[in-house]
Amino acid sequence: MNARKDWLGEPPEAEPKPPGAFWLDADGWVEASIPCRPWLVPRYLLRGSVSLLIGPPGVSKSLLALTWCTALALGDAHGDFAPLAQSRAAILNAEDDQNEQRRRLSAGLRQFGATPDDLGDRL
Repeated sequence: MNARKDWLGEPPEAEPKPPGAFWLDADGWVEASIPCRPWLVPRYLLRGSVSLLIGPPGVSKSLLALTWCTALALGDAHGDFAPLAQSRAAILNAEDDQNEQRRRLSAGLRQFGATPDDLGDRL
C-alpha cells in the first residue's frame, strides 16, 4: 500500500482483494471480523468511495456541495450532514469565477460563524 496521505487525510486500511473479477463467498466468516464502514459523514460520504450529488439544473447543487466541503473542512455539522471529524475537502468548480466562488464561500462560512482563516489548509 502506498504510504502517502491522500487529499482526505490518512490512507484507509488495506482490505484484501477478492481473487479475480468474480468470486463466490462460500467460505464461512465471523461477523465481528467484518470492518465497519469508513464513514466521513454517516449516510453521506464513505472514505475511499465515490459519491454523487445529482439533480436538475438550477437547484443549488454547487452551493450545497460547497457548503458540505466547508462543513468537512471545519468539522461542523450542516443539518444532517455531520462530519465525524475535520477533513480535507477539494472543490472543482468550472461554473464560477474566483469572485463568485468567494461570495458563495463567504456566505457559507457565515452560517458556521467562521472565517476563511478557520479553514486552514483543509479546503
